[in-house]
Amino acid sequence: MEFCLFYRGKLPSNGDIKEKHRIRLALQPQIEKLWEQKPLSGLLSKKMKNGKENDLVTDIGGIRFQSIVTGNLNMIADLEIDFLRYGNPGELVQCGDIDNRVKTLFDALRSPNNSSEIPTGPEFDSENKKIIFCLLDDDRLIANLKINTFQNLNGDDENDVILLIKVKTRLTSLIYDNMGL
Repeated sequence: MEFCLFYRGKLPSNGDIKEKHRIRLALQPQIEKLWEQKPLSGLLSKKMKNGKENDLVTDIGGIRFQSIVTGNLNMIADLEIDFLRYGNPGELVQCGDIDNRVKTLFDALRSPNNSSEIPTGPEFDSENKKIIFCLLDDDRLIANLKINTFQNLNGDDENDVILLIKVKTRLTSLIYDNMGL
C-alpha cells in the first residue's frame, strides 16, 4: 500500500507525551479513513468474521489503538517525509534540532507502549474514550527513511512545521491475514 499523511502544526524537539498525543490525534482521522477503504476494510471484515480483531487492536490503559503497520501482519514501512520548517535552507541543526523532532514524530506515529505515554486531562478525555488509529504498532517497523527539508516561508515559529509523510508498506512474509495488503 502507498499513501500520504499530512500534518501542519507544532513539532518540538523532545516533545512530551501531550505533544506526541496531539500529533497522533491530528493524524488519526486520515488513518481512520484508510481503514474504511480497501484493502484495509476487507482485512478488518475478514478479521472480524474470524473473531480475531484483538490482534489488530491493542488496549493500553483502557484505550483501544489500531495500527496499520503491525508486526502481527508481518509488515514494515518505508517513509519519505517532506519537512517544511522555519529557518534558512541548510540550517538543519541550528533551527530545531531535526533528529529529536523526527523522534517526536516517530513516537506520535506509533501506538503508545504503555499507559504512561497517554496524557490525561480535559482536552484528551473525549478523544481517549474511542478507538485511536495509528500508523505504526511500533516505530521499529520503520525500515527506510528519507527526509527532504524545505524552508517554510509561511512560518515564523521554529516549532511550526508542515509535513507530507509518504508511506509505503511492505510485507516481510506472506501469511493468510496479510494477503491482499
